Amino acid sequence: MLPAYLLSEELQAEWLDLESAVEIAASRLVTATGNFSIEKKYYISSLKASSDEFNQVVRSHWVIENNLHLSLDVQFKEDQSRKRANLAAANFGVILRFALSMLKNYPERISVKRKRNKNVMSDQYREDVMGI
Repeated sequence: MLPAYLLSEELQAEWLDLESAVEIAASRLVTATGNFSIEKKYYISSLKASSDEFNQVVRSHWVIENNLHLSLDVQFKEDQSRKRANLAAANFGVILRFALSMLKNYPERISVKRKRNKNVMSDQYREDVMGI
């Protein structure tokens, strides 16, 4: 059941285009440990859609998120970063996303890892990737 605050008149008055309040239960099994968990997530939306359509919208959002974070972790080892002071981690994250975007958008059909290595070894290649 949805929490009462998602259905309250106060919320509906604040969100004039509110059409839907959605609860999605996500199950997860960690095969290495055998741990199983169910997590409920709540969404409000101006979209009027079926439960299947909402599920597809939420899943497609997380596919994009997971792919970006996986790329950042694999290519730039973002999860191993020790940056903690003030906004250093957030600022560096913006730089990494910018760099990853430039590398992925560069038309040469090689891996991001190889593009990174070529950037380190060649000033000309780096300028080409940056469009300078």
